[in-house]
Amino acid sequence: MAAGNEHTTVHTLSGGEGVTKEKTSMGTQTAVEELYELTKKYVRQETIDPLRSLARRLGYGALGAVCVGVGCILVATAILRLVPRHLNFASRGLASSLVYFAVALVLLGFVRTSWKIMMKKG
Repeated sequence: MAAGNEHTTVHTLSGGEGVTKEKTSMGTQTAVEELYELTKKYVRQETIDPLRSLARRLGYGALGAVCVGVGCILVATAILRLVPRHLNFASRGLASSLVYFAVALVLLGFVRTSWKIMMKKG
């Protein structure tokens, strides 16, 4: 311990009797530095770390949403290519429009199912 850090605190009772001496080895500057470091660690623990965790989860959610979106587009494209090729009536006239309507219904089904899963409690 450095001699410059030690100081003596003298407590005097109201009647002037009973003087007690207490030696402390922690100076005011050291206490302020320690308080600053403790506050800095607390702020990091309670704000920055949870925000990082939230950002990570949002990133994974966005990546998952992109993957599901690409998957839906690929399924819709597959249906649009498959149905007219295997059903001869769907390649002409009004029947080809029905294929697009059917694909739109399938995509709406995906949206509805996704919405139900997201709103599920528990």
